[in-house]
Amino acid sequence: MALALGLFFLTAASAEEYDYYSWQSDNFQNGRFYTKQPQCVDIPADLRLCHNVGYKKMRLPNLLDHESMPEVKQQAGSWVPLLAKRCHADTQVFLCSLFAPVCLDRPIHPCRSLCEAVRDSCAPVMETYGFPWPEMLQCHKFPIDNDLCIPMQFSGNQATQTPGSYYSWQSDNFQNGRFYTKQPQCVDIPADLRLCHNVGYKKMRLPNLLDHESMPEVKQQAGSWVPLLAKRCHADTQVFLCSLFAPVCLDRPIHPCRSLCEAVRDSCAPVMETYGFPWPEMLQCHKFPIDNDLCIPMQFSGNQATQTPASKVCPPCDNELKADTIMEHFCASDFDITRFRSALKMKIKEVKKEKGDRKLIAAQKKKKVLKMGVLRKKDLKKLVLYIKNGANCPCHQLDSLNSNFLIMGRKVDQQLLLMSIHKWEKKSKELKFAVKYMKSQQCPTYHTVFQ
Repeated sequence: MALALGLFFLTAASAEEYDYYSWQSDNFQNGRFYTKQPQCVDIPADLRLCHNVGYKKMRLPNLLDHESMPEVKQQAGSWVPLLAKRCHADTQVFLCSLFAPVCLDRPIHPCRSLCEAVRDSCAPVMETYGFPWPEMLQCHKFPIDNDLCIPMQFSGNQATQTPGSYYSWQSDNFQNGRFYTKQPQCVDIPADLRLCHNVGYKKMRLPNLLDHESMPEVKQQAGSWVPLLAKRCHADTQVFLCSLFAPVCLDRPIHPCRSLCEAVRDSCAPVMETYGFPWPEMLQCHKFPIDNDLCIPMQFSGNQATQTPASKVCPPCDNELKADTIMEHFCASDFDITRFRSALKMKIKEVKKEKGDRKLIAAQKKKKVLKMGVLRKKDLKKLVLYIKNGANCPCHQLDSLNSNFLIMGRKVDQQLLLMSIHKWEKKSKELKFAVKYMKSQQCPTYHTVFQ
């Protein structure tokens, strides 16, 4: 069948200032951290939903945030019964555009009209068996018809195929368009789930409201948001995020209210944007219910919303030298460069202001790379870093350029953004301890060391 093609903060400052952490790398997309870059893979014969879709290569991760082929097979298998029902001729085209997207440089989403046509024909079939059209397939998420989306292949009388056999849906473990290997359960919020361990309740529902089935997955994904919590951009940040990552354990899940989402977004999205991270699709506020008794409302409002006065210090300079903080930064950043006073030295030669940013030009001396990340050798030859929107905010580390530094950051487009700068204190036990574990590459589970 031919198709017509019609994702934090790294820092270093005075000990009095609050910890500031870094976001993930360019592998962090739509609010998730991917361990692999997007790649083209063969569609396997046992991916029953899509093995005969009309093309042989698919993009992984797919458009539903599945990173591995076993996960794709498991989740796609839940939809084979609907395909077998033949409620619409484009059911396979639509579902496979998400589960097994055709492999191109940029992913192509299904058109909204394609989604609506399949939904209108197939949702009644699903409802007969007690399954609502899932949130992840709400059609307003997809682009209005244009040349950059996958359109309907059939219309009118063509759309309904001949009646076919129907295979019953999986089980009650099928929820929100995913198949869960375990029934929803109440589990303790572990102490090392740093985002939520002190949220105010002790039990959480698993799977959570972001489709994470296992506690290791919850910890990994939630860890990406600790930097935002540490920034204290809104007093309800933890309440909002934990209502999704670690929802309170009730018979039925309770979502955050739309007003809660909007309040946190309006306060925190500007902080994220400073570091090149947009407010993610999975947290778009229109997805959440309008305020009522069946959603989690704001806990703070007005002047209460901001926890402490916002620091005027440039965020990459607003941190303290602690081992666990440095390790948070190290495992979250794209690159890290250690600068020593001994044979391996690197100093900042010059600092300039450029279009509202602060530009740091590195001295041309030998550098020791702890984590190459996305950096290339050519980047190191003429290393230039930027503090985004940092032309006028203070950065005490840069008051003197005679020091050696630990620098961490990320690459956005072709620009290297400074996310954290620590003066290299040779006698610091915290720094020595952190560097020891940097060299051993204890990511992403290094946090167990500090318990």
